[in-house]
Amino acid sequence: MQFQNNTAACIKDLPEQPPDLDLPSAPAFLDALTGLPNYTLFRNQLDLCLSRAEHKSQNMALVIIGLDRFKQVNDTYGYAAGDLVLQASSRRLAKFQAESCALARLGGDTFALAVGNSDNGQAITALAEQIKQSLSTPFLIEGEEAFITVSIGISHYPSQGKTVCELIANAKTAMDQIKDHGRDSHLFFDPEHHQSRRSTRRALLEQALHHALKKEQLILHYQPQIDLDSGEMRGVEALLRWEHPELGTISPAEFIPLAEEIGLIHPISEWVLHRACAQNSAWHKQGHNDLRMAVNLSAQQFSKPGLDRLVHEALAESGLAPRWLELELTETIALHDIDAAIETLKILKNMGVRLAIDDFGTGYSSLTYLRHFPIHSIKIDRSFIGGITTNSSDAAITRGVIAMAQNLGVRVVAEGVENEKQLIFLRSYQCHEVQGYYFFPPMPAKNIGHILLRQRETAAPSTCWSSQIPLEFPAGNL
Repeated sequence: MQFQNNTAACIKDLPEQPPDLDLPSAPAFLDALTGLPNYTLFRNQLDLCLSRAEHKSQNMALVIIGLDRFKQVNDTYGYAAGDLVLQASSRRLAKFQAESCALARLGGDTFALAVGNSDNGQAITALAEQIKQSLSTPFLIEGEEAFITVSIGISHYPSQGKTVCELIANAKTAMDQIKDHGRDSHLFFDPEHHQSRRSTRRALLEQALHHALKKEQLILHYQPQIDLDSGEMRGVEALLRWEHPELGTISPAEFIPLAEEIGLIHPISEWVLHRACAQNSAWHKQGHNDLRMAVNLSAQQFSKPGLDRLVHEALAESGLAPRWLELELTETIALHDIDAAIETLKILKNMGVRLAIDDFGTGYSSLTYLRHFPIHSIKIDRSFIGGITTNSSDAAITRGVIAMAQNLGVRVVAEGVENEKQLIFLRSYQCHEVQGYYFFPPMPAKNIGHILLRQRETAAPSTCWSSQIPLEFPAGNL
């Protein structure tokens, strides 16, 4: 990661050393930039807070804090200054930790504070105002004052959410409403207003999605897949992103189902396939000629006649050899109409394209039908990988899938690898490949190019080596 020179010496704030947070020191559960608990640890802490509140019949509040227009800090002063502002913000927020049962950085420019025994709405309002005041004190960057405002969303247990997921989603919804309507304020979650807002947002997204391709708002990021024997990147998965100039980054979980519903998934899927093949062909021409490109197929795309023609056109146009394209379909898609799925898969396999079953383990009768599918690899769903070191059932399922795949001669890729313990487990049972944030997040094509170039210049180590690659994107703010 390369930052602007001498930026660290140009920002002044509170004491340089972060406060003693008395937290577990396991890196997998702490945010590397701020030292605060990360999203994974925070969910566990919040779950404990809820259990305590339920046991004592108390209320609880979740406060989510988003820095407003933080992108301008990165754009104006550089990502190193942005990182230091985030660190300074975390120190300021740590002053409120005595009033909370959990404090965390959820990612990006977003923090969270869980407040126990919060029966008094006025007290939470006062706390939100104190947080605003603390973070509104200017940061001195390169001799200039930079002002940050915050948008704060609040949800209450149990009236506005009874589970961790509900409380986080509802507090974030309230925060997003503030960001959409002027910022620099706080808001309690309102279910009735939320329903109305959802209808309005859906209409906005539907209208905007019709123009997203033409306006080049849709982009592809790529997540490396690491071979556990060599430690080298053997493939990448193409992941679709929507960057809207006003609405910001829109989650694929939100816009892809909408695209399917309104009939836009076909042109979008076609664009993704062509763009991914063209990018991999470009990497091959640069000398990285042993790299696979994995592309996800939607249910509608897989079932629509002419998929083989579409794949052939994308390969022909890009000049990419079929064996360097891997098409991924979910287990539920394959099992929807097994006979038709097998026929389509055979056609694609005869073209020379590689085939993979994604999210393996989340469908039905997986082991019964897997041997009938002409596939090359399976991807174990991240929901199992997340629990392999803590949940005996997840560990047993993962071991069974790897053993079964080995017997069938099918390659296994584990998704969602986030820490060293998971990696050691998977390596010990001879999993073939892994992908996840322990190695790399999804990233723009130019960053993949840096990694490939470094991989050619030096032998890749067999453990996490992302910190050795000079990425040219805001990795520090991820």
